[in-house]
Order: sequence, then structure tokens, then C-alpha cells
Amino acid sequence: NRYGRPSASTLKELDAACRAHGFVMLKTGGGIEEALIEEAFLASKELFAMSDIEKSKMAQISPETNRGYSAMNAESLNHKRGFDMKEAFNLRFSKNDLRGTPTSFQIMTPKLLDAARNACKLYATACALALGLEEDHFAKHFRKMDSSTIRFLHYPPVSDESLVGYDDENDQTKRIRLGEHTDFG
Repeated sequence: NRYGRPSASTLKELDAACRAHGFVMLKTGGGIEEALIEEAFLASKELFAMSDIEKSKMAQISPETNRGYSAMNAESLNHKRGFDMKEAFNLRFSKNDLRGTPTSFQIMTPKLLDAARNACKLYATACALALGLEEDHFAKHFRKMDSSTIRFLHYPPVSDESLVGYDDENDQTKRIRLGEHTDFG
């Protein structure tokens, strides 16, 4: 039963974990094959290895689309700490502009999005069945996947450890890779 309908024992475990803890962590790719996960990591590594000039030619992220490239030091999740020491590339489930990205990234993207969509539906179906609901109770709400984002992140090495700190969020000389935050929603 490699990614088909979950077994009764799996559904029982899912129900128990959600009731006891309020969340679950999937031990596998949740239906996303390891080879595709590896391909995605390699393609993103190639993307982030591009020069800043090459990356500036890619579609840039905006609050309106939440798609595209976000340059190093372009975001700040905790404004007291300054800019986050990271760069990112966001994918959505429609209308991605991949111009300027490496060919490997362009080839991998539709495969990853399809696999993620299928994994989401599999998990939604498992949750519904674990609760004794109709099989498509949750999955039917994921048809457009319009509130989902896949975010590739790159945190570069820090050459001067004296610039990195965690104990005083008001000390802007101490930066961290990603400021403390809560996710939207």
C-alpha cells in the first residue's frame, strides 16, 4: 500500500497522534519519492550558486504573488534584529515564472509540484478517514492549492561568528539567519 488508501492501523495511529499532540510529523516524504527530493535539493543548490547578477534577472518575490526569488538580506521577520541572513525562491501551484532559473530547476519544478499536490491530497484523505468523515472531506478544498507555497531556502556560511548571536534581540550587531516569528494564517 505504497501511497494508496492508508491502512486501518495507519489511520488509527494518525488519529491518536493528532488527538494527543495536535500535530504529526511524517517520517517519509509523505508520498514524495526520495529521488525527487534529492533532485530538488540539487536544483536549488544550483540556483543559489548563481551569481547575484544572474539571480537579479529571475522573477523577484512580491507580497502580491509570493512567488519568485528573494535576495540575501531582503527580508526581516524580526525587525529588531535587522535583515535575515538568507535567500529564498518561492513556488506556488500556478503561474510560476521560472525565467532565468537553471534548467535543472525548471525540469524539477512541475514534478515536485505534482508530487506535493498528491501528497497533500493523500494526507487530507487520511485525516478525513481517521476522523470517520467522507474520503474527500478535506481534499476537496485543495483543488486549487492557492494558499500553499514551496519555499527553497539558502543560508550561507557565516565567516565571522562574532556577528551571530541569540541572547539579545535588541542588539542589531548580532544577527541570526532567520528572525523569531510566527507564520501567517
